[in-house]
Amino acid sequence: MAHSLPFLPNEILLRILEMLGCRDILACHATCSRMRVLITDSIALQYSIELSACGMIDGRQDPHTLPIQERLDRIRRYTAAWETLLWTSRLALPHLVGLESPISVSGDVFLLPPSVVGAIADSVTGVQVQQIPSELRAIKEDHQIHSIPVLALTGNGKIRLDAAQELIVFRERNFIGGQTVTRTHVHSLLTGEAHPLAFAHGVMETMDPGLAFEDMCGDLLLEAIASDVGGICTPIVRNWKTGLVEAKGTVMIKHRYMAFLDKQHIISVTGGTYLALYPTCLQVTSLVSVDTTPTLAESRSYSFALPEFLQHKLLHIHTQISNLEHIPPPHGCFYPDPADRLISVAINSSGKRFVIDIPVRTFKTYISSHPGGAAAIIPWDAWGTHGARMVHVSPFDTGRWTLSGSRRMTFRRALEPDGPNMLTLLDYSPRRVARAVARGTATVLHGAEVGTVYTGPECGPLRTLLPCIVTEVPLPDIMGEWGEGVESAWLCENGVLFLKCDAVSHRILDACAYTI
Repeated sequence: MAHSLPFLPNEILLRILEMLGCRDILACHATCSRMRVLITDSIALQYSIELSACGMIDGRQDPHTLPIQERLDRIRRYTAAWETLLWTSRLALPHLVGLESPISVSGDVFLLPPSVVGAIADSVTGVQVQQIPSELRAIKEDHQIHSIPVLALTGNGKIRLDAAQELIVFRERNFIGGQTVTRTHVHSLLTGEAHPLAFAHGVMETMDPGLAFEDMCGDLLLEAIASDVGGICTPIVRNWKTGLVEAKGTVMIKHRYMAFLDKQHIISVTGGTYLALYPTCLQVTSLVSVDTTPTLAESRSYSFALPEFLQHKLLHIHTQISNLEHIPPPHGCFYPDPADRLISVAINSSGKRFVIDIPVRTFKTYISSHPGGAAAIIPWDAWGTHGARMVHVSPFDTGRWTLSGSRRMTFRRALEPDGPNMLTLLDYSPRRVARAVARGTATVLHGAEVGTVYTGPECGPLRTLLPCIVTEVPLPDIMGEWGEGVESAWLCENGVLFLKCDAVSHRILDACAYTI
């Protein structure tokens, strides 16, 4: 008896197709009219194709999961809303008044730091957790998830958030009995109590005064032990569930802005004008396991130089890495693919401001082909032209730029008294860019030049070819309502949080969110 796909019933063919990836489904779609009809008429297959094309992943399945037809309708509307920045609703947030600006964001959740109330130094509010809802992602409005008491947040004061694991980590430093005691606290985001999976009731103590908390990624915490020799430090990765050190990196010289690239690599900024022998680079350190290779020298460093014309004129550099969840969040019917993450570097150089955007995928690709060794530095001409985009930032732009997944957002004030304040969104998701190119979308930017008018005649034009989708719209008319003040905007996967802050204390005077 002959066995062939054309003789299989439609029900079995659909079951087979549902186990395939998007590319295979589209390949089958092009084979014959029967396959084309099956795939076109299948809501499940159309949803799978839409997820892939939009750079999204399906959320967790539970009894409350929306029907697949509704999820398909919602993701199409969600994608269209981001393409045009068409807000679904405006949400007032009066309970944020008096707090300070956010210090961490993950997915659709912001953390606002503790702040001193009145003149009493030891009267401190807790860490405030603010979730931004989304009608299209079926995330209900929940202004304030929890207030976690923090009475002695000192030291470098970093607080990090992983909304997917309902996890918040912060560090306090106290001087007890002549010694500096550093405590790392791991809390549940929803209850505010010690996380049930965390080591030693959610508290880890160390006596090393040079230990600083830098970042977190899944079950791992990134710490750094700084030496007294200017700027030298050793990165350490610790598991918050066991309290054990899992990996160590090489000693890093003149590092700044250290963060996880992924669970195996960390990224930092090294060098600068104060260290003339070492050019300014983005350095990626591949971590080694403490158990199998305890020698620190076996860690590998990969250095990627910034444009040469910046090397001797660099005044300030600051790096952001988007920190979307690494596992499906407990809410939302779909969420952005965590692999589509972005690194964004802001540079002040001789009075000019630039932003360089690099996808995490780019770094991972170049790491695999890097010659290796701390002395081997990949120049900008070798990698930046195809793996990054340099943008000259107008002096009228605000200092705040923010990331969420593959998107970067800035806003600038009007050049004319009656002109609009503009919000600009760059989207580097390769799948969304590919779809926009296929549709002939005019907002896809393939290449641009940073001309000599911005950089000076000594560097010539820099061509940056990394494609992105550019969306620019007038800001909602909130600045007119708020009047004078220092405004900032924070991007998340469900919309934008707008804040008006006091120019001196930086406390929030008014807040609202425009949601998707």
